[in-house]
Amino acid sequence: MSSKFSSLKSRIAMLATVGITGALLAGSPVAANAAATVVDYASTNAADYSSVLMHTGGGGGTDWAPWRDDEVGMNAPWVTGSANWNGRAGWSAHNWAVQDDGSGTNNALWVQKAQAGAASSGIQVAKIANGSALISSTNKIITVKVKAADANVPIEATLSDINGGNVLKVVATATNADAYNTVSFNFANATTGTYVSNFSYTTLSLVMDPENAIAGNSHEDWGQGSASASVSKAYILDDLTYTVITGADTPPGPDVPHLLTYEDADTLGTLAAGAATDAKWAGSFGSGGSGIATPTGTLKHTGKALEFNKVGADVWTGWNLVEAPAGEVITSALYKTIRFDYYSPETVLTPVTLKLVATDNSAVLAAFKAKKGWQTFSIDMSTITGNGGTWSADKSYTRLVLYPNFSEANIMPDGVSNPAVPMVSKKFYVDNVAFNGFALPTKVGTPTKSGTAKVGRVLTAAGVTFSGNRVTRGFKWYRCTVQGKTVKATAPASADKCSAISGATAATYTLKSADKGKYIRVALTATTAAGTIYALTTSTSKVG
Repeated sequence: MSSKFSSLKSRIAMLATVGITGALLAGSPVAANAAATVVDYASTNAADYSSVLMHTGGGGGTDWAPWRDDEVGMNAPWVTGSANWNGRAGWSAHNWAVQDDGSGTNNALWVQKAQAGAASSGIQVAKIANGSALISSTNKIITVKVKAADANVPIEATLSDINGGNVLKVVATATNADAYNTVSFNFANATTGTYVSNFSYTTLSLVMDPENAIAGNSHEDWGQGSASASVSKAYILDDLTYTVITGADTPPGPDVPHLLTYEDADTLGTLAAGAATDAKWAGSFGSGGSGIATPTGTLKHTGKALEFNKVGADVWTGWNLVEAPAGEVITSALYKTIRFDYYSPETVLTPVTLKLVATDNSAVLAAFKAKKGWQTFSIDMSTITGNGGTWSADKSYTRLVLYPNFSEANIMPDGVSNPAVPMVSKKFYVDNVAFNGFALPTKVGTPTKSGTAKVGRVLTAAGVTFSGNRVTRGFKWYRCTVQGKTVKATAPASADKCSAISGATAATYTLKSADKGKYIRVALTATTAAGTIYALTTSTSKVG
């Protein structure tokens, strides 16, 4: 078993970079009333599918390469001899290939869900351009022919937008064994999510036997969780059919700003407490362990923090720190910087490594030198070069890993080294992990108001430009009994003797009789997930 496990580990593959429109499509997206697109898998050239076919879901399964024929009992019975693509140019890195379906006259897509793979392991089979959709209000059905060695195999189909969000799921069954079944997925009856009319559903993935009910779910855990498949199962797919519409509504960008504080309300960050599993990617791995703690005394920081007990024989033990929610990423072309607070208990300088992982399993790594105590690290991931890898705006980075007191030798900072093993228990902490531009808005300029201070005249606010991720701009007009002669970066204080004018939240304000004898000023505001900033003008002269 150990030799098989080692063999398996040596062949865990990296996915190809996601293209986006897909070689499987016949030309550009078609009109809503055009003929259906039928993907018939005629070509056996792997390059024709490189921008579409990719692993999805839990580890192993479809992601591993097939075993060699001499590794008896590892592959499904169909995946043998000339039908085993192990070592075949273009196909050997994953558990899928396009080849003859056994008839001698027809090619089809073979997918093997390998033993020891996670139940959720699947394959992406379609991806079209953003602004198009695989289903529409008049046709929510996608079909595919599926051949399996077993009867009544459930197949879960998942539709999502270009960012992996707005998910729809539906399950259908391949009823007959050893024959093609036309399996129909009606997304009008989605079990997860609700269809939104004219929305850009661009991506389709399939999971055969999504609970490993057919394959069994009691294999020895090879790192994919307790429900890993007992045996390998192969499936043959053909004639994937859908009708594309264009002009669909596109989703907002995937670079949602986040701050992980590990307080009770932080439902994303706190997932990193406890061990990582197939069901919960975030968490500790290796011989250490993690949890939420409230550092006190000399360790006190800003409340709760994520604690890591580094101990045992695995010098590389660390955290899967965060996995971006569905449809989101951790960095983007606009927001490439990751910032975090870190506590080291060591009296000497020690390494700490941040690893940013893309959906194709490529990674960018940054190593730092940590001193004893709390400190803040900030890194623009696009500035990393050499052995740390190269960040790409064309990739979707969705996972973040942190290795306390550890670095790979080829990126080890000068003057530090990894600890000796076995390690004596030491507590490390991380807090306030910020990404995708989580920060207050920034502003340029001086706030102004223009117009004549006379009842019936119009005042106009201007002068300041705000920027930030998902910034919302606003205006608040105030009626004051004291003339304000100084521009401020706050709302009016009590000493300013101002009260907000009800309903006055536009860039312009028409002076009313209630304003006569008063002074008017306006605050230009900008709000992001981090909070609101103000740019408060001076007052008008007394309104006449």
